[in-house]
Amino acid sequence: MGWAHSYVKGADGKPGERTQLEAAHANGGNVPMPPLRCPYLYEWLTQAGPAQAGGMGLAPLGAAELSAWSARTCTDLAAWEFSALQRASRAYCAETSAPGDWPPWGDPDALYDDDVVADKLAESLRRLCQ
Repeated sequence: MGWAHSYVKGADGKPGERTQLEAAHANGGNVPMPPLRCPYLYEWLTQAGPAQAGGMGLAPLGAAELSAWSARTCTDLAAWEFSALQRASRAYCAETSAPGDWPPWGDPDALYDDDVVADKLAESLRRLCQ
């Protein structure tokens, strides 16, 4: 999820204006998500928010934030669930801030459809020749 929410780097190496997910959809593809082994933990992470605002961007959820979320939603977290949510938040932040070129799972060919990309290229070339 962190990779999908990261921004595509431009030619200058700086983050662009579109996320990996937006770029994949624009190219007729999709970002394949891995199967969930503990769907309720994913649900809890998205409810709590996978990250919080930090001084220099996103920061992982801290113990205080997870405890507050747990108390306010009356969700009794086991110690291992609490740790798993913190690790997932750290992984989300790490992948959002420093994504690789390809998703850390699945088939990178699913990120685009050759026909959609070819049509966009042909349209761009037609505009140049007019």
